[in-house]
Amino acid sequence: MTMINAAFKTAATKFNIKQRDGINFLIERGLVEKKPASVAEYLHEHSDGLSKRRIGEYLGSVADFNNECLEHYLNFYEFADTTLDEALRRLLKEFRLPGEAQQIDRILQKFATVFHRTNPTSGFKTEDTVYILSFSVIMLNTDLHNASIAENKKMTREGFIRNNQGINDGEDVPVEVLDALFTKIQEDEIRMNEGDQWEGEVVTFMAPHKAGWLSKQTHSAFQSWHRQWFVLS
Repeated sequence: MTMINAAFKTAATKFNIKQRDGINFLIERGLVEKKPASVAEYLHEHSDGLSKRRIGEYLGSVADFNNECLEHYLNFYEFADTTLDEALRRLLKEFRLPGEAQQIDRILQKFATVFHRTNPTSGFKTEDTVYILSFSVIMLNTDLHNASIAENKKMTREGFIRNNQGINDGEDVPVEVLDALFTKIQEDEIRMNEGDQWEGEVVTFMAPHKAGWLSKQTHSAFQSWHRQWFVLS
């Protein structure tokens, strides 16, 4: 492993614990510039070793620097000539939306701006239309595919269409568009890549230096050896 690769590995571990520490580590070593565009490129190009939850939290932060990172980050995606659900699928394969509503709001606002700009013939008249419908699609996705929600409590096709009336600059989004969105989400859940789907809360286990089974001796009266999974971060 080269020194640069080792530095990126260390940065990933630091980022997965506290994002700012990982970014500052790279900046101090000249591997990333202290510019939003450079940080955004790092998050996109090195996402395989990064916690997808931490990426989402970083991009959704209220700080101006993070907001600019988000704008640059979204420019790495090609949303032109795609449907809204396909654009959301492309984006949300790479990071997990934060749990905080305000962070989700900031990400979807920026996404709506980019999608609306790159799809002028989509039929969505304003960025707000895209934003509201994106939020609605994500809520629908959660509702339909959450096993803890009883079938009789899940969002219906009629309810989804009714909830999104009048959002297109005072007019309705065509029913056939909403109907198609409902069907696509119902038949195919929006998910991250399978390897990232079940990322746990213990993000220090992401991108460890070394990991594997070791035997550890207990210090009780009856000494014995137990196999345990160790992580060197």
